[in-house]
Amino acid sequence: MYDILETVADYMAIFGQIPWIHKFLLGRPFIARLMFGTGGGDKEMMQLAMSKIESAKQNSSEGGPLTFLQRLLLNQAKDPSSINDRDIMTHAFGNISAGSDTTAIALRSILYHILKDRRVYNKLYDEFRVLETPVQFTDANKLPYFAAVIEEALRLHPSVGMMLARLVPAGGADLCGFHLAEGTEVGINPWVLHRDPEVFSDPDSFHPERWLPEETDDNHRKLMNRSFFTFGHGAHTCSGRWISLMEIKKVIPSLMLRFEMTLVSEEKYGFKNRWFTPQHGLFVKFIERAP
Repeated sequence: MYDILETVADYMAIFGQIPWIHKFLLGRPFIARLMFGTGGGDKEMMQLAMSKIESAKQNSSEGGPLTFLQRLLLNQAKDPSSINDRDIMTHAFGNISAGSDTTAIALRSILYHILKDRRVYNKLYDEFRVLETPVQFTDANKLPYFAAVIEEALRLHPSVGMMLARLVPAGGADLCGFHLAEGTEVGINPWVLHRDPEVFSDPDSFHPERWLPEETDDNHRKLMNRSFFTFGHGAHTCSGRWISLMEIKKVIPSLMLRFEMTLVSEEKYGFKNRWFTPQHGLFVKFIERAP
């Protein structure tokens, strides 16, 4: 029995996105200190991060693809008053930590809901049979039922459990029949929006088919998509959305094709809202499938 989804997601989201750190992983005791915050690992991590920032400063140009860090440094070079080195480090570490926790939460939600419903589990496994291992994102991304399962699991358990706020711009704004003064903080909680019965019928049920064209017409699916707030919306949609979905679409079929999985105890599963909504008690029995 294992509660492994956070470990999988943390590895893919942190180390998978930072190839240069791979050489530091094996045989290096200070990695444990970096991950668990003991023995001064935070200082070593900061020194390591600063060295990478200095290196990126020497190799940042508009030509060719840019990393997130390089883009921040180019913005700094164009307007030094817009962002300082501390801000750059804060944004970079925020991207890494947010990507690992949120993806782990999403993976747990998907696994929990499909393990609770063997009909969905079996239907999903049948769809995965066309995939070859190691699973390629381009192949998994073509599977319609898998996409519906992901959307439904993330609808029921968004990784963020508090309001995503914005400020009303200068001059104020009219919203839903009310005039809001400029500077007013407005927003909506994804958990509330995702349970609007006018958008999602029987909103507390796990029903992936609601996202498929066979069950829902185009106009209502557009309404559901506009009301899907797991990654935010509009200009401020989460910048890590697509890499998170790539990780999810590789991990879930890889696990299901290699292992038969069953939920050990539904009663122990729960979560706490700490801005993020991390779960606990996802205990799963893994039995390796015959080759």
